[in-house]
Amino acid sequence: MITESGGPLSHGAVTARELGLPAVMGVRNILNILKNGQKVRVDGQKGIIEILS
Repeated sequence: MITESGGPLSHGAVTARELGLPAVMGVRNILNILKNGQKVRVDGQKGIIEILS
């Protein structure tokens, strides 16, 4: 999960944690950077998003 707003206690972060999904929260301008259908790799431990295609 990648969000443009929110932090470690936001609803998205809590849901991701409960479901065991990697998440990076509060990434400025991510909605303009990523395009529909792009593949990404999310490292929630390090807070890294890697664009694959």
